[in-house]
Amino acid sequence: MNFENNKSLVIIFVFFVYVIIGLEAFFLSILYPFHNWDMIMYIASAESFEEKDAVKLQNFVKEELKKSVSEFDYKLMQSSYYGKCVFEDPEVFSEQVCYYKMRVVYNFLIFLFYKWGLNIVFASHFISAVSVFIGLIIMFFIGKKFFSPSLLLLFPFFSITFGLFNLSRISSPDGMVFLLCIFSVYLFINRKFTFLLFLLPFLVGVRSELLIFNLLLYLILWFGLKKHKKIILFSFFMSILFYLLLITYFNHPGYGSLFYFTFLNKKLLLPLKHPHSLTIWEYLLALTIGVLKASEDKVFVLFLLTSLLYLLGLSKFFALSKFRFDKKIFEELKGIFMKMFTFYPEYLIGVVSISYVFIHFFLFPMVRFRFFATFYIITIFSIFSFFSKNIDILIKRSHIF
Repeated sequence: MNFENNKSLVIIFVFFVYVIIGLEAFFLSILYPFHNWDMIMYIASAESFEEKDAVKLQNFVKEELKKSVSEFDYKLMQSSYYGKCVFEDPEVFSEQVCYYKMRVVYNFLIFLFYKWGLNIVFASHFISAVSVFIGLIIMFFIGKKFFSPSLLLLFPFFSITFGLFNLSRISSPDGMVFLLCIFSVYLFINRKFTFLLFLLPFLVGVRSELLIFNLLLYLILWFGLKKHKKIILFSFFMSILFYLLLITYFNHPGYGSLFYFTFLNKKLLLPLKHPHSLTIWEYLLALTIGVLKASEDKVFVLFLLTSLLYLLGLSKFFALSKFRFDKKIFEELKGIFMKMFTFYPEYLIGVVSISYVFIHFFLFPMVRFRFFATFYIITIFSIFSFFSKNIDILIKRSHIF
């Protein structure tokens, strides 16, 4: 009885640690936000629900920025050729903002908070602050089920290492990505698949790249479940339809133009007027540069090493035989998949996160914390869950440990 009481007290203490860290993330966002470049375009996207004229929209953004950021930051935003053109040319401004408008859920929330009386610049990172706080609390209740109290206590500190505080301070949809993906993990692990399938199309309106995350989960649910086939197909088609509608309605310039502009030519300022068709050689050049830069990113390299360790641990735990391409290995992998899906979904979601990072990187070879921080943290959750339960088994099965 005393042991149970002591354990309950420890869990309550750990919960308050999560609350304190969540509040720290919240107040860091309020007091020390990142005035990142994308904030300009998200503010414009939000106001464009009401103001359609490019000149008036551009002037509105300038005025709001002057009221909200330091003079140094305001001048810095215009210091590059690209920044100067965006600030001075309404046509460039109008075409560049099309890259951001399709994050409609985040943009509409900024618009709502602005209409309710919040400063529009403040609203852009306030959403991130609230999202990270709620997401961290959900993470506590997920982790409580799988971690020992000591690992549960350590987890938020590892999350900070992989970008948690930065997610809360940035004016972008990535704080919301954290919240909604963590909630998706909760639904997946607890086998609340109907609610999960309802949520997934909604993610595309937060960040279009989350379609990758959706597709990975659709594949898992399709092969893992005997029932729910119709609702899986319905959710899948809704995600695709929503994605295509957003691209079409908001006049997104397309993947080729975005890729070429981001990696190869910052002077492609009018992507709608002068669209670009990406060539394989341009892609390979950008990929090579991206890989070289990624190798210098310490957090990304740490993620790669921990992911490799995790996948190695999974192969030992499930006693995967030597990898080879034949019928037997595919049957073996199918059996492992079904075992993970049925009994160890907390392990499988880590494989999903690792897959997301790799697919996203090869489609868009750039390492920025906001692209991957959520998936780093989900992977760490899976690693904690796995090794906390199975370290003794792994030691017996492999001399590596």
